[in-house]
Amino acid sequence: MEHISKYISLTFGLTTVITILLLGWTMQCSEATRKKGKWIVLGLFLWMFLQAVLTRYDIYNTDTDSFPPKIMLFGIFPMLLSIVLLFATVKGRQFIDSLSLERLTYLNVIRIPVEMVLYGLFVAKTIPELMTFSGINFDILAGITAPIVGYFGFTKPKISRRAILIWNFVCLGLLLNIVICAVLSTPSPIQKLAFDQPNIAILNFPFSWLPTVIVPIVLLGHLTAIRQLLKGSFKKKPDPDYLIFGIFKSGDYLGSYIIYKVTDTGLWADTREVWHSQRFNKTKGYVFQGKRLSLEKWNKAKELINTVPQELLTDDWDSFYTTGNKNEDKLVLAFGNPEFQKTITIDTYGIATEKLPIAVRNFRRAVEKLVKEL
Repeated sequence: MEHISKYISLTFGLTTVITILLLGWTMQCSEATRKKGKWIVLGLFLWMFLQAVLTRYDIYNTDTDSFPPKIMLFGIFPMLLSIVLLFATVKGRQFIDSLSLERLTYLNVIRIPVEMVLYGLFVAKTIPELMTFSGINFDILAGITAPIVGYFGFTKPKISRRAILIWNFVCLGLLLNIVICAVLSTPSPIQKLAFDQPNIAILNFPFSWLPTVIVPIVLLGHLTAIRQLLKGSFKKKPDPDYLIFGIFKSGDYLGSYIIYKVTDTGLWADTREVWHSQRFNKTKGYVFQGKRLSLEKWNKAKELINTVPQELLTDDWDSFYTTGNKNEDKLVLAFGNPEFQKTITIDTYGIATEKLPIAVRNFRRAVEKLVKEL
C-alpha cells in the first residue's frame, strides 16, 4: 500500500478518531450515558489499536481464501455482536434510548470525508469505482444532508419526526448498499464483483478501520435513531393547557422564590415562602397557589406554552423532588392537561446547559430570560 498518498492515510486516520469522538459527544446529553461514555470511547480506541496491529501484521490480507474472511471473523462480527447485545438486553436498550437523537443525526457528517477518501483509494487502484460516488455509492448524500436534517429537525424544528424517520431509513439503505458492494468486491471465497480492481484497501492499515470502526458506529446510529423515532411515533404528543416555570435556588432554604403559571387566559405568580416539597405532591404534581399578574406580563409569557420542546413532553427527565446536590439551582417546569401532567427540573449551571439537546437548551434559556423580565 506504499503507493497510497500519506495524505489519504492521515485523513482517514483522523476521520476514524473524529467518528469515535462524535459518538462520545452523543453520549454527553444524558446522565444515563455520560458516565459510561468515556469507557466506551476508551474501549473503541483500544479496538482501533487492536485492528491496527492485526493489519500491520498482515493478518487480514493473507490467506484470503479462508472462510469466513478473517476481517469478518476478527473485525466485523465482534462489533455486530456488540450492537445486537445493545438491542437485545434491557440495560442495552435503556442505554441507546438515552442517546441524543439530534447528535446521532449530526454524526453522519463523517460520511463526507469517508467518501472523499474512498475516491482517493479508487484513484490509487485499491478499491473499485463502484465503491465511490462516481460509481454506485451515493452514501455521501447522507453526510451532506445530515446537518440540514439536524438543524431543521431539532435546532430550528421545521421537519416532522416522520420525515426524519424516512431520512434514517434511506440513509441506512445507502449504508447497506456500499457495505454489500464492499463485501462482494473484497478478495475472499464470496467475492462476486470487481475482479479487475478488487477492494484490497480495507485489508490494510489504516483502512481496515472503515468496516471495523466507522461503519458499525454509523450503523448503530441509524438503528438507534429508527428505534427512538418508532417509539416516539406511538407517543401522542400532549398539548399542555398550562405551563408552570421558575427558578428554585436550593441554597436558599427559607428564602422566597417566585414560580409562574401561564395558560391561554392569564399569568399567575406563586410567591409563598415555603420549602419546595410543600409545593409539590407526587400524586397531584405541582400544587400552585398564586395571584394573577397584569395583562402586559401575560403578553410576554403566553407564547411560551406553545414552544415546549417535544423532548420535554415525551422523554424521561428528573422529577421535581429530585434535588441532587443541595447547592444546585434548578429550573422548575411543570405542564399538563386533564389527561396528563409532568413536572421536571433542569440544572441551571452553564456546564449542564451545553449537555442538553439544542431545542431544550434554547427553551431553558428562553424561560430564564422571561423569569428575569417578569
